[in-house]
Amino acid sequence: MKKAVIILSVLALSINSYGQNWADSIFYSSIRPNEELKLNTLYTDTVEYRGDYEDLLMLIQKDAETTGAFFCDGICEIASDLNLNPGDIVEIQWKIDSFRNEVDKELLLFGEYVIEITKIKDGI
Repeated sequence: MKKAVIILSVLALSINSYGQNWADSIFYSSIRPNEELKLNTLYTDTVEYRGDYEDLLMLIQKDAETTGAFFCDGICEIASDLNLNPGDIVEIQWKIDSFRNEVDKELLLFGEYVIEITKIKDGI
């Protein structure tokens, strides 16, 4: 059985993928660079909220050298309701998931998605 090793970039990785089973593939995320991750598995991290981009991406920083941009869908609205400001410390639950490009259905995109966010404390 073939396994794919996929390193996620800021947005996503594009792959022509019809008929491919990605369930056993190994993924890597910028906020967990030394850990092998699985598709659709929930992960929890405490990070610094850095803002969002057009209610599509949530910008986060785990430490001085580790940043990421995660897809946030409706979670960006929740971040707004929580009155989050850049620098606030939050706990996020997230997963790696796939989606099809609306323009080119042949492409399967992978990305990190924030599923839940909780404010831990105000930033400095």
